[in-house]
Amino acid sequence: MKWCARFEQSIGTSKRMLLLLALALLGTGCLSTPNAMAPCDEWNSGSALCPFMNPEDLAHLSANEWVLVSEMTHSARVTKEGGAPAPFVAGRLRAIHVSPTSGEIERRVLFPQEWNEAPPHGATWGDTSCSGPPTDRDFEPHGIDVGPGPGGTTAVAVVNHGKREVIDLFEVRFANGSPGVLWRGCVPMPAGRMANDVALVEDGFFVTDMIPTVSGFGWSAIGLGLKMTFGGNTGSVLRWTEGGALVPVPGSKGTAPNGIAATRDGGTIWVAEWGGRRVYRIRMGEDGRTKAKIEGSPDNLNWAADGKLLVAAQDLSALGALGCGAIKAGGCDIPYTVTKLDPESMVAEKILEGRGAASAALEVGNEIWVGVFVGDAIERRTRAE
Repeated sequence: MKWCARFEQSIGTSKRMLLLLALALLGTGCLSTPNAMAPCDEWNSGSALCPFMNPEDLAHLSANEWVLVSEMTHSARVTKEGGAPAPFVAGRLRAIHVSPTSGEIERRVLFPQEWNEAPPHGATWGDTSCSGPPTDRDFEPHGIDVGPGPGGTTAVAVVNHGKREVIDLFEVRFANGSPGVLWRGCVPMPAGRMANDVALVEDGFFVTDMIPTVSGFGWSAIGLGLKMTFGGNTGSVLRWTEGGALVPVPGSKGTAPNGIAATRDGGTIWVAEWGGRRVYRIRMGEDGRTKAKIEGSPDNLNWAADGKLLVAAQDLSALGALGCGAIKAGGCDIPYTVTKLDPESMVAEKILEGRGAASAALEVGNEIWVGVFVGDAIERRTRAE
């Protein structure tokens, strides 16, 4: 048992106690479950948009007029009474428009539709191994971004956890002022890896390779949870350029890399290190990285009108996240913060706090919309709060 002694000497007393406690909780199934929040339609009086299915990420489709929402599948919410599995419920890309004058809300499901139009011949984006678009039976969107596409187009990149772990690429098209998307291709993730978020740049995209894929709640999941709890590296950032392959960004390893933002030329990236409770900046071609501490575990990053980054974060551990995943209706009652981060000085200022599994914050007019990875509402907060 000499290896045990060496291991104990390598960590502090507090970490040893946390490790023993984590192992005990994981081994006995005694993890506490956060309380569920009431469904949105029971309390909403205009302070939220609902209902949605886990509106995990938000992005502007066009000049603050339409907002794109990634509605993420949640296995606990598609289970019949008695525990029997229900038919799979696909995730969705949905667009929302709120009239600045009347306040009228317009919604459109952009994908999946009853039809899946094939891309124009010879105009496929991404990797040639992608044979066709996801169907309404295997679309599980997660992180999204809207940005430059080939030939002056506007593209949407979507992390998809369906039957294949890929980044799906769509072209944005408007008709009579209303948006639509056309699937144009995809880029598969490396085998055994799970992506989280994506940032489009002029020659491709960056994607956070968050963790290895695990199935069930076995020793692999336990080991991964402990690694995230104690700050071990679980992933990195990958870069893809047209005609090339996904390659790691030097110096980007971290504990559960989550949200990502980038300059359009791809020269600088900002990464939300969920397990490290910080955002770090990497400038391509330079050594080292600059870090900013965040109150909570940072999730998605979105640009604000003043050129700063909005960081949504939950006060939630890797082990506690399992409890949110067990909630079948309403939201997950945990604290959240929204922080504004100066991308140059890396000074962070908390501007909002609330309750819920916040995963994205987006400026929309005079409001900040807060999306959640578990829940049925997009909260509408005023920037003056």
